Amino acid sequence: MTGRDPANDKSIISSIVVDTKPDACAEIRKTIESMPGADIAAGHESKLAVVLETDSSESAAALAEKIRSIKGVTGVQLVAHFFEDETRDERESS
Repeated sequence: MTGRDPANDKSIISSIVVDTKPDACAEIRKTIESMPGADIAAGHESKLAVVLETDSSESAAALAEKIRSIKGVTGVQLVAHFFEDETRDERESS
């Protein structure tokens, strides 16, 4: 699922809710599942909970915008946005 650059030590995890037209939800699900960095965590009726894993806030925003542009998507809401610096974790454990 990763949309991250392995050479980058930063990890951005975001969760979004994607609202869809009911008749388009299955096709939208397939499209999102094919996107690097996007993983569908749950779905109910015309809503999908999607986790985004990227290497920058800009990449997360671009991926969310790409999802928003899919035909049949009626809205995208940011639920959570986490920043993790893996280099810091390595320094602290040394």
